[in-house]
Amino acid sequence: MPEAKKGASSPEAKEGAASWRLQARKLKDRADHDGLLNLAKERLQKQPGDPLASAYLGYALAARGEREIALAALAKATGEPTERIQVMLLRTRLLHELEREAEAIQVLDIALADAPRDPTTIRAVIQAHIAANRPLAAIKIAHQLVEVSPDDVASWRALCETAMGVGHYAEAVEAAGKVLAMDPDDSVVARYQALSLLRLGYTDQAAKELEGHLQSHPSDQEGWHDLGLIQASTGQSRESIASFQKACELEPDDALSCQALGTALAKAGEHAQAREVLRKATQLEGSRAETWFNLGVVLEKLGEDDKALTAYERAQELEEGYLEAPPEDGTPLPLHLPSAINRGITLARLGRLDEARAQLEKALASDGHNISILYNLANIYFLQGEYQTSYATFRRLLHHDPFDVEGWKLRGESLALSLGIDGSQIEQWMAKGDELFAQRAYVEAHECFRRAMDLEPNNPRARARRAETLAAVYQVHPGDPGAWLRTARMLMELRLLSDAVDALSILFTMRPQDPDGRVLVGRILFSLQRYPLAAKQADLALRSDPRHSGALVLKGEALLGEGRPMESVAAFDALLEQNPNDPMVLTLKGIALCQLQQGEKGLRLFDDAIRLDPKHREAWYQKGVELEREGRYASAVEAFVQGFQ
Repeated sequence: MPEAKKGASSPEAKEGAASWRLQARKLKDRADHDGLLNLAKERLQKQPGDPLASAYLGYALAARGEREIALAALAKATGEPTERIQVMLLRTRLLHELEREAEAIQVLDIALADAPRDPTTIRAVIQAHIAANRPLAAIKIAHQLVEVSPDDVASWRALCETAMGVGHYAEAVEAAGKVLAMDPDDSVVARYQALSLLRLGYTDQAAKELEGHLQSHPSDQEGWHDLGLIQASTGQSRESIASFQKACELEPDDALSCQALGTALAKAGEHAQAREVLRKATQLEGSRAETWFNLGVVLEKLGEDDKALTAYERAQELEEGYLEAPPEDGTPLPLHLPSAINRGITLARLGRLDEARAQLEKALASDGHNISILYNLANIYFLQGEYQTSYATFRRLLHHDPFDVEGWKLRGESLALSLGIDGSQIEQWMAKGDELFAQRAYVEAHECFRRAMDLEPNNPRARARRAETLAAVYQVHPGDPGAWLRTARMLMELRLLSDAVDALSILFTMRPQDPDGRVLVGRILFSLQRYPLAAKQADLALRSDPRHSGALVLKGEALLGEGRPMESVAAFDALLEQNPNDPMVLTLKGIALCQLQQGEKGLRLFDDAIRLDPKHREAWYQKGVELEREGRYASAVEAFVQGFQ
């Protein structure tokens, strides 16, 4: 009797297919891409239409970077539902890498159509959308998942993770509550809940929720780390150290927790202990510029300057990618600015002034307004005997921060040495000022009379000559307070802040409580982020004129800057009583309401401002910011575009 022909469904064939599949999976798990490629090719020679062999061929080709050929192989792959969805997700990733977004979305749609109610498929598609930077699509599908399986904790968990990932923090908190009600032991979601509350500004509640979670889950290492971050953000130094120490005890080899602990110890002044912890962090993971920078700061505090220099240099190398050669187009390499500044300061302290100067001048090219760089460079020029350059740099510094007392002092010393006079003698400053004024060198003459006033603030001749010389510089009538006010405004617009402050001080000798002048001083302080002092100037202006609109705006903005949005609303309401149709004030009140988590009210105010002034850029911008925070990305982009037209 002839032997029966063995078909594809015979026991022998099934056994062979199972053996082949097991071998293929082992090669894939071991990342043996060449072995998997050869095995898949052999299989397809024997079984040309084998969908699983096509899938593994696609995996191998994708791993080798041969995307187009991999896509062709994957297009022929079918098989079991789980394998099919994995194939489709790989196709999506490859199409995304090839910037063929329309095709990628098409494949995802097919995957969902294949299994529209399968939670595993939906979760996989959500992750694919997030990986492809399509947050709106991801959150939409996450909602679909909850609708499909509202009693499934995994569905709410996916919504929580997705909302957290795309910045929908309020929604993440709500979804986290659902998850924790069904599964109180879910440590990951408990952390998501706390971090979302933190992002929403509910710091105390975030800490309370996480502390409660850790009481019942004391071995949650990441939970202790996140609690430390929350405590550090609110200035709870000792508490944050204890939390980071607990995290490090649970996971001694976690580099991030080591770095966080070292940084917290350094802020608490425990530099020796911080040094050891940060050293360990660099040993665990030596590729983080921030860790090396923090180690450098600690080593400086301990007087180990040479080692600090090495740490700063390593941070800079990591930030620059440690490129062997600069880009051919001459583009400057990235600079880890904090390390560059601290390295320059340390070199100067070690007396290596030329190296320090080169380092800081390189840093200044990256940030020409950095006060720390300007201050230290001016000092180096002074130490190198370049007094005129030192004076000019201090002058540049004080135009950025006219309230830097030490800067004024050193600026005067530089000028005295460059002029060859004794800077401690008022008579010499007055004589040199008169001489320079006669030569029409009004800027330098004004500086001399100002220095004389620093030595004797109530000297009437020095005060009069200071006003006269500044008036000559800017062509102002010295006895006209209105002219000084206008000059101060002009100097502020030019960012010549030290001269603006001088002009206002002359104004105050004639009108001590001038509200417009007080508002200008407040505006300078506000620009330097000295919000409490700015608010104080606004209060001085309001004593003279309780309805002064500029003072009310300044008061509201300063309170916003201090993180006191509720109080700022009162200032803006007082303004809106005077003029309910002021687009700027409507916008500012909208910002305050958004900070108070009243986003819809804030958006209505932005819309009111735009209705009154369709070209009000700030209103459009703030509308975009709030829409983006709420996850309404398409509308946010439209608002940003309108604002820049």
